[in-house]
Amino acid sequence: MAHLCKRSNTNTRAAAFIPYYNATAVVTYYVYVNDGSTRTRQVDQNAYYDAWVLLTSSTVTSGISGVNLNNYGTTSKLVAWDEIWVYNP
Repeated sequence: MAHLCKRSNTNTRAAAFIPYYNATAVVTYYVYVNDGSTRTRQVDQNAYYDAWVLLTSSTVTSGISGVNLNNYGTTSKLVAWDEIWVYNP
C-alpha cells in the first residue's frame, strides 16, 4: 500500500483526484477513521478524466486519520494518483 495522506480532523470527507493520463487501473482506497474503522472504495480510474472522486459516501463525524491506496493486482494497467483531499464540507 502506498501512503497518500495523513490528517486528523472531524466531520470530514475524503476525495481523490484522478488525472487524465496514466489512470487505467481499478484501485482500492482505504480511508482510516479515527474511531478505528476503515472504509474502502474501489475506483475504476479509467472511468474518470481530470475529476475528483468521493472516497466516503457521507461525512465522517469521528474524523479521518489517513488514506492509503492499494494498487496490487493491476498488471498491465497504469495506476495514477495526484492528490487526496480530506476536507470539511
